[in-house]
Amino acid sequence: MGGRHPLLWWGLLQLAVGTASAQPASLPTHNIAPAWSPDGSRIAFHSTREGNTDVYVMNADGSDPRRLTDDPGRDYFPKWSPDGRTLVYFSGYLGGYQIWSVDVETGEHRPLVERPRSNEHPRWSPDGTRIVFNSDSRGNHDIWVMAADGSQARRLTSQPSRDFAPAFSPDGQWIAFSATSYEGGVQTVLRLVSTDGAQSKDFPTGGRSEVIVSWAPNGKRLVFCSRREGNDDVFAVALDGVDETKLTSHPRRDCFPDVSPDGSMIAFASNRDGHHEIYVMNADGSRPRRLTDGAGPWRPHSVPGEADGR
Repeated sequence: MGGRHPLLWWGLLQLAVGTASAQPASLPTHNIAPAWSPDGSRIAFHSTREGNTDVYVMNADGSDPRRLTDDPGRDYFPKWSPDGRTLVYFSGYLGGYQIWSVDVETGEHRPLVERPRSNEHPRWSPDGTRIVFNSDSRGNHDIWVMAADGSQARRLTSQPSRDFAPAFSPDGQWIAFSATSYEGGVQTVLRLVSTDGAQSKDFPTGGRSEVIVSWAPNGKRLVFCSRREGNDDVFAVALDGVDETKLTSHPRRDCFPDVSPDGSMIAFASNRDGHHEIYVMNADGSRPRRLTDGAGPWRPHSVPGEADGR
């Protein structure tokens, strides 16, 4: 990916994007980066289930998983269009990392961005007219925005920090992202930039290793993962930086959160059972339950104690 990728700094993206183009069948499957569909009925994610890293879609209860991409490259971090018909993702299929789209029903896919080097973490604007992403096509990882067809790309940030994993606010006025700087030690903070690029500010959180942000649908809270306490956990915080809540506290990694369209649940990935699987929990962090099972056939995974709320 060229240089130190900010997520590789604490090991998450190394697992999420893999270290080889194919995984031997004897190795555990990893299911990562869940994304709710706009109507909340399905979850997209990427998985090494069939050897390569590809994009999949399943029902919100973990049933009926379906592979959408099947090419020699590795495909990562799918995100839904507002109409629920298309996913965008980034892929190493053509060298570097480029942005692609895939039709959810037909599986037809096409490249949207074919720039040099790495173009990653695309997400749609709420009105479906724009896509935001990060790119190092000018040497540094910056935040870019383009029209939904891949045209009219323009850079929004140009700071010394490495900016990555952007997400539009529900009203389409702001973009939240992670920014990694290396002066005085590595630190990653959440930052906001207006969609015209005119305003930028650090988001007030209590940590210095904040990544993979998801907006609550009312636009009043952000959910993200952080290693501030030595382990990867999911947090939520109000836009003014107060009322910060730690939502997970398992000794293994919990990351890649995505808030459901109605705000009632959060999907995330965790290796609490030995390898990364997709989980959902209530928005307050209660009742985590596992949806995928990488150790065997696909099936909704029932968690002991789920029925009685333990």
